[in-house]
Amino acid sequence: MCNIAGYVGDRRAAPILIEMMKREEGFDAGHYTGIATISEGRIHCAKVVGDVRRLLETTDAMDLPGNIGVIHGRTPGFGGRSWAHPFLSNDERIACVFNGSLGNYAGKQDREYVLEKLKGRNVTFDSAEPDDGRSGFGIGGGRMAHTSEALTLFARYLMDEEGIPLHKALELETKRMPEEIVAVGIDREDSEAISFMRVGAPMNVGRSRTGVYLATSAIAFPDDVTEATSLPSESSGRITVDDAYVHRFEMPIPVEKVDPRTLPEMERALLDVVATEPQPLKFDVLARRIGWFYRPGQSHQAWRIAYEIVGKWHREGRLVLAPFTEKYGLFDEPGEIDVVQFGISLK
Repeated sequence: MCNIAGYVGDRRAAPILIEMMKREEGFDAGHYTGIATISEGRIHCAKVVGDVRRLLETTDAMDLPGNIGVIHGRTPGFGGRSWAHPFLSNDERIACVFNGSLGNYAGKQDREYVLEKLKGRNVTFDSAEPDDGRSGFGIGGGRMAHTSEALTLFARYLMDEEGIPLHKALELETKRMPEEIVAVGIDREDSEAISFMRVGAPMNVGRSRTGVYLATSAIAFPDDVTEATSLPSESSGRITVDDAYVHRFEMPIPVEKVDPRTLPEMERALLDVVATEPQPLKFDVLARRIGWFYRPGQSHQAWRIAYEIVGKWHREGRLVLAPFTEKYGLFDEPGEIDVVQFGISLK
């Protein structure tokens, strides 16, 4: 699963976001990486095929200005740099990152409606590529684009059409494009807030004396972060240094709540996986094992639960993350790169 981090506060965002992504990208991300910040009414963005190390080697990501921003690390995919998050609206007012999958909403997206509205707006898809049947958002003429770019452009359309803020647009678009997903975004005209929308996929929020942090895994948070908690599923909202607005909404297939009584049994199951599966053990194996606790057709929070259990091991000082590298193609240029991943074990 992809990984996301966000920050708004008193300090420059880019170094904080980059350090947070280093802490979590080995949990199946790092194959594409991108960052966006806001400064002086403008969104600044840098992204690459590869991990944080390559982002720093080939872009000015560390120097991006502003005290608010988001960063994203993707799982393997296809397409070049334009298929990395964040995605920007054509007017560069908003930048959004997404994490998750269709899940139980496969076949339930009204893509034709969304495409019709976007064509009426004469949008440009930066991630457009020949449609060869791979997963993507068909845009006609034998072309496809990254679905997350379509979601970003549609959210921007809804902001204008409905006269609503970004977080509400992210919520409203799930009625036409439902997924088991989390979205985080920034708006240059609302430069003190991070917007979010969550349906099942994990997202945590924490606070320190210098700002507010969001991350897929609490392991990404700096050591001085307190009050870390999971954002509610099926919710959207707007988070600033001083306040958090959270609105709950309903999905056609409700997401199963996390039952605390089942967590010890789930942890025992993951302990068994760590003890018996060959190394290097990747995080997605743990998340899939949690999925066994749910019936087919249920929308659940297996990835969130797996992250929380691994986070618990981290706090207890038992977690061992052994970095290893995978070869990954660059797609938009010749060659391969090494992508750092975590092998998970326990002391």
